[in-house]
Amino acid sequence: MKKAIVTGGAGLIGSGVCKALAARGWEVASFDLKAGMTDTRQILCDIGDEASVARAYEELGWSELDLLVNNGGVANPVNGPLADLSLEAWRKTVDSHLTGAFLMTRSAIPLLAEGGSIINMASTRAFMSEPETEAY
Repeated sequence: MKKAIVTGGAGLIGSGVCKALAARGWEVASFDLKAGMTDTRQILCDIGDEASVARAYEELGWSELDLLVNNGGVANPVNGPLADLSLEAWRKTVDSHLTGAFLMTRSAIPLLAEGGSIINMASTRAFMSEPETEAY
């Protein structure tokens, strides 16, 4: 049975990915800040925090991995003028998207089987932004 980790598995897109993989016979683990509504294995994890990611992989206990889906990230970033954006709000957004993908990928590499895959989800905001959402 193939094995996959999906970050942000409790959200709308992530839960859909979890369900689709499970329906195709995959063993799926969701790493998220909250438990999801799917029947997949739920592991609470702040993907932007190095210690939390290490604990989550340890709790998972897998020795092999076929797929990592980096889908996690805050969906409701702080909006407002950049001059008013706190460093804490900036870091929360950047850590959940960019740092989280780095930490998850770094931890997955030793487990990935030959032919294993990593999928990094991204927002259309890379191509079209909205005013006062600079951190996102």
